[in-house]
Amino acid sequence: MFVRPNKYEPGRAHVVIFNWEDQSEVLVELADVLEVGQRFRIVSARNFYGPSVAEGTYSGRAVAVSMVPVAPDQPVGMADYELPTVEPQFGCFVVLPE
Repeated sequence: MFVRPNKYEPGRAHVVIFNWEDQSEVLVELADVLEVGQRFRIVSARNFYGPSVAEGTYSGRAVAVSMVPVAPDQPVGMADYELPTVEPQFGCFVVLPE
C-alpha cells in the first residue's frame, strides 16, 4: 500500500493498494494526510465522479477502504470496449477533503 499526499492541496492524496489476500476492505493509515476531525471522502480513480468507497470524519484511526469492484467510466469513443476488473487485488484511490 502506498499513500502519497498532494503537496498542493492539504487533505488530498493518492492511494494505491495491492490486496493479494482478496480482502473486501483494507485499512489505510491517513495520519499524514488528514487532521483529526476533518471530513473526507475516498473515490476510486477508475470512477472519480462515482460513489465514494469510504467517507466520514477522520478520527485518527486507520480508514477502511472498500475493495469491491467499481464500475469504471467508459472511455470516450469506445462504447463497446469492455474494461477489465482489477479489484479486489488492486485499487487506486483519491482522498478528497470536504
